[in-house]
Order: sequence, then C-alpha cells, then structure tokens
Amino acid sequence: MAMSETKPFLLSVRLMTYNHEAFILEAMKSVDAQQTNFDFEVVVGDDFSTDRTAEIIAGFRSENPRAHWTVLQREKGDAYHLARQQNGRVQNFYDILQQCSGKYIALLDGDDYWTDPKKLQKQVNLLEQHPELAGCFHNSIVVNAKSEMTYDRYYEGVDGSRHDQEDSVTNLRSAYSTGSLVYRNEAMQPHMEEFLKIGTDFILEVMITNYGELQFIDQTMSAYRFHEGGVWQGNTMQKNRMEVAARYLFLFNTEPYRSRYNKLLWNRVMEIYDELLVRSRDAAFKEEIKAKINDFLDFSEPRTYRYLWKRLLRSLHYRRKMLLNRPGS
Repeated sequence: MAMSETKPFLLSVRLMTYNHEAFILEAMKSVDAQQTNFDFEVVVGDDFSTDRTAEIIAGFRSENPRAHWTVLQREKGDAYHLARQQNGRVQNFYDILQQCSGKYIALLDGDDYWTDPKKLQKQVNLLEQHPELAGCFHNSIVVNAKSEMTYDRYYEGVDGSRHDQEDSVTNLRSAYSTGSLVYRNEAMQPHMEEFLKIGTDFILEVMITNYGELQFIDQTMSAYRFHEGGVWQGNTMQKNRMEVAARYLFLFNTEPYRSRYNKLLWNRVMEIYDELLVRSRDAAFKEEIKAKINDFLDFSEPRTYRYLWKRLLRSLHYRRKMLLNRPGS
C-alpha cells in the first residue's frame, strides 16, 4: 500500500554523496534493506559529481514501501550552486539537513553502507525510550574499495556508555563512523546557521550535545569505507591538521564553547600549529602558520607570553644543537 504523503516521518536519512559511482548503489541498497515499524524518508544530496553518481541515483528505484526517496535537484547557476561557491562543501551537508523533516536524523555518506537491516529500528527504539539522549551511535567495520573488511572494530568503547559535551570536545571527537549516528532533529535545529560556517561531523556532535548525551551501542551495524578517493584520506597530513585546527578555532570563537572550554581549545589550537611548525620543511607554509599564530594570540593574556618564551627557548635549543653538530665543532 502506498505511503501517505501527509504522514509525518519519524526519521530522515541524510545521504550525502560526491563522486561515489563505485559505491553509491551499495549505500542506497543498504538503506532500502532497513526493516522498521515506522515510515522514514531518504534525502539525497549529490554535490555535482563528475562521474556517474547522479546517473546511478536517478536510475535507482526503491522497493521498500516504508522509505520515501527525495533526490535534491541542483543545477549550475541555481541558488544551491551559488551558495556552494560561497560556503564550500559544507553547503551540501547543511542543505540536506534543511530538507530533513524527521524527528530523528540518520547520517550516511555515499561511500559507506549499513550492514544491519534493524539498525534504524534499534536506534530509534533507544531514543524513544530515553528522551534525555541527544543521539546514539554504534560500532562499524572498516572496509576497502572492494568492500573487503580490513578492521572489525572502528570504535573501542563500552556498551551503554554515555558521552556529554565535555567528552565530545576533549576525547570523543566523532571517533565513530559517520554512518553510525542517529540524533534528534530538534537538538541541531537551533545551531544550523552556526553549523554552516564550518560544519563537520565533530562540530555537529558538539552542537547536538548541548541538548543531551550520546549513548554508544556496541553492535556492528555499518561499514566505513577507507579508500583513496575519500575526502579526508585524499588530503595531505598538513591539510588535515589545518582542518582540525580550524574546528577548534571555530569553537574557541563561538559561545558557549569559548567560555566552557577556553583553556582546552586554546591549547589544542596552539599544539597543532606548533606541531606543523616543527614537522614542516616548507618555508612558505611555516610563515603561513606563524601568521596564523600571531592572529590568534591575544597579547593582553599572560599565556601568550608564556607560549612565546617557550618558543624562544625551543629555537635557541635547536640553534645550539645545530652549532654543536657542525663539522669541526
């Protein structure tokens, strides 16, 4: 029997994709295989893939009467495209979430897939029973481009453990796979415009934990794909570390996180910048980092001078070491 278009969805699946022609069908089939006692929608956002991803999505027909598929229509020059040019790839994440109407949101990227057909039902059951929770996540396997398992556990944690916002900022940091998270839509809605500035899984996690805790389910219900075409895996170490620094910097400049975690966020930003200064052999990149440090430091704060003193001592130590190692010394 056809689902009523006016009936509200209990859950929305955010399916985000770009150049995933080798994987998107497996992701969509894993959504289609979900067995639930509630209606859910799937909102698909393709970010102008240059391969056959969009064609494969268009050719897919759902056989699950409980799933309603919406493929967001985008064209070069339209409002989405203009916003994408201004905001970068976060626009896709943001735009799909804006189209999700469900009480709960499940995340899935186009190169990952779900392995348990009861995944959505299990997570919604938990959240319905515990309205104080902001969301829940589970374990995953790690697979390669051929869907062959390379690791049997993505996340090491204790079943039933709960994680508050301080945990998220200090140690959790989205250490689970994206496709394992289901959260309350209302937990994120007040933060959407802030999220657009730098939206990542880690930032989303920090924002939704303003609402409540996250609970870990130690069951393997999805697969995270590690492959060369992945956005994170394809980056250099320097670029990835700069992105991590940018996330901490965003939190440092945003309330209530600046007030709650000021010292921790300041230290994390400076640790990453210092690490990059030490490890990089690129003179131009070093100058870029030094400029970012100078912009970040507040010269009205004592910690700024403590940091500069330590950096001076480190520099002197390095120069002394170089002199001692010179031939003839």
